[in-house]
Amino acid sequence: MKKTNNLFFLIILISFVLPSIALASWWNPFSWFSFFRNETVSIRSERVLENKEDCSKISTVLDTEKGEGKDSCYFRQARDKNDLSICNKVETTDGKLSMKTRDDCYSLVIPTISTIQGVSVCDNIIGESRKTEILGQCYARFPDYKPYELISNGAPVIKDTSDLERGDYRRQFSFSVKLKNIQVLPFITGVKVGACRGPNATSGIREYYSWGGKISKTYNKALLPGEGDTIDFTYSLETSGSVCSYNSGGTRICEDPYKDVVKVISCDFTVAVDTESGGIEKFKQTLVF
Repeated sequence: MKKTNNLFFLIILISFVLPSIALASWWNPFSWFSFFRNETVSIRSERVLENKEDCSKISTVLDTEKGEGKDSCYFRQARDKNDLSICNKVETTDGKLSMKTRDDCYSLVIPTISTIQGVSVCDNIIGESRKTEILGQCYARFPDYKPYELISNGAPVIKDTSDLERGDYRRQFSFSVKLKNIQVLPFITGVKVGACRGPNATSGIREYYSWGGKISKTYNKALLPGEGDTIDFTYSLETSGSVCSYNSGGTRICEDPYKDVVKVISCDFTVAVDTESGGIEKFKQTLVF
């Protein structure tokens, strides 16, 4: 009987102690030594990622053989996040210390800009030596946006100024446009008329190019943002006696090559802006009358 009681007591004791042993952390032999643990490795990895994201904590501005420079870090972030504003943190701006400048960062991000973002993303571009060119690249991502306004004051007026005795046929048409600088930086330096078009009896639409007249204007005082101007243009078409010939009876016959020029329906314009190398053709627009 005594042996039976001892055996029963031993079974109860084991049933209480065994779960505690099974759940005890020290029961796992692999946890007895610190070199089997990976806590330090994971913490170090998190710190590396944190420093990578915070580019300002990188002490070296330019690229080095040892790792990523601060500017390169900003380049990567701006590209990955498609964010022009991050480029403004790039410290190298003159290109003397590095091949990668702030403008290069803009140029890297601009091709990835979506029209869904809206043209206001271009406002993140700040002043640089190539700012006008960079802004032009940014605005080009939004075909329907123009940082200026060019509108017609009315349909061109056509005049026949031919000299029939000399066999010179001419047409001259004049028109007026309004130009306003909305957001062209630093300013607009001029505007020029290119090809114009009108209906033709045989070919449908005919394209014309001026041989003279007033087809461009260069400003002595450039148009700053918010400023505007009204410009009068004179577009001249002319030819010489080469359109005349003699028939078999010796009679001189001339044919007017501009007899179909009765209406002008559109003209191409180029708005010039100022850059580091001087005024260049930048924005192009077709104005329909």
